[in-house]
Amino acid sequence: MVHLTLAPPTEQGTAVQLFWVADGDLDFAVVVAGEHVNTVWPRLVSARPPSTMDQ
Repeated sequence: MVHLTLAPPTEQGTAVQLFWVADGDLDFAVVVAGEHVNTVWPRLVSARPPSTMDQ
């Protein structure tokens, strides 16, 4: 079992900061898609905390 804790997203204008903590040496992926934007294919971004993704 993996314990995963997600912090609330922090909006920073045109960017959003995501933060999480998990047990173990794990790899993560974040799906990026628009809520009110026509997104043909969501983006899958590889992430590992702590990480910054300038997308």
